[in-house]
Amino acid sequence: MICGPTAVGKTSLSIEIAQKFNGEIISADSRQFFKELNIGTAKPTAEDLKSIPHHFINSHSIVDEYTAGKFEKDGLRVIDDIISRKKLPLVVGGSGLYIQALMEGIDQPPADTELRAALNNKLEREGLKSLQNQLKVVDREKYQSIDIRNPRRVLRAIEIAELKKRGVYQEKSPSKRNFESLTLVLNRDREDLYKRINLRVEEMVNMGLVKEVEALLDHKEVQAMQTVGYKELVTFFEGATCLEEAIALIKQNSRRYAKRQITWFKRLEIAEWLHPEDKDKIFTAIDDWLSQKGQNGVQNS
Repeated sequence: MICGPTAVGKTSLSIEIAQKFNGEIISADSRQFFKELNIGTAKPTAEDLKSIPHHFINSHSIVDEYTAGKFEKDGLRVIDDIISRKKLPLVVGGSGLYIQALMEGIDQPPADTELRAALNNKLEREGLKSLQNQLKVVDREKYQSIDIRNPRRVLRAIEIAELKKRGVYQEKSPSKRNFESLTLVLNRDREDLYKRINLRVEEMVNMGLVKEVEALLDHKEVQAMQTVGYKELVTFFEGATCLEEAIALIKQNSRRYAKRQITWFKRLEIAEWLHPEDKDKIFTAIDDWLSQKGQNGVQNS
């Protein structure tokens, strides 16, 4: 698992790792799945995709409903296939929920239609801020790790917290896997990371991000368009902001997203935190682990 916040340098490093250790890359960036989203998702280049086999890049359309639960099933099949060919599966990305799906499975709490209706009514009457405050009280950890500007995420987090409180739902233990994982979390000094994020946003705009979003306005309501880099430009086209303000918001929201990603990865009990440019340490960590576990992560007999 090669994890880390946006713009930290996962893509280029993962290709080097795959070349050195005979690997194939499984994207765990939930937006890179969608073939319509290109510039704003910082996908690997066409040259990158030719150099190393990649999975779950341009695999779906934004009109498809693709969940972490579906990714778990599909991703495990791909991992099994890669292992069967004596190659190393490299899961690369920053979408914590999708990484969790592969590592330990997705626990799907039951839905409570009455509770959900009550929360939706509260959202309509009192606004998102009221639900954010409620989540902060009932589950502070979730409040700090999810996108609290996403009403759907906030609503679902409160619903789960309330179900736990009532004793209706209890979290399941992680699912067993037929492989073991080495988890490397890449990180940089915050000032350096934020500079990289700002520069990346400027590069995306220069590459045509505004036109990309304009071409997708007919699909502005789909979930994939409610993400950083797209939702801000939708508000620009709707006349709610000027372009300069929208770009500034993309930078700000990208930095906030990176901070949430780092918070999420800190939950991982067994992970090595490394600087992406410290390649000797990274390659040594992988080499040592493979010498113990087998060339593709399956325990040596």
